[in-house]
Amino acid sequence: MANFIAARNSHPNSLPECWGHRGASAAWPENTLASFQGAIRDGAHAIESGE
Repeated sequence: MANFIAARNSHPNSLPECWGHRGASAAWPENTLASFQGAIRDGAHAIESGE
């Protein structure tokens, strides 16, 4: 099972539509707070940590 953080409010029985895989890893180092914040700013509904 993937580890993820819900970044937006969504229906509890539905999966997020837009994922930030390891955050915004194209702009920031993967799995960092800056990367997760960037993914949320870019509109991600959830973030998968890539563990």
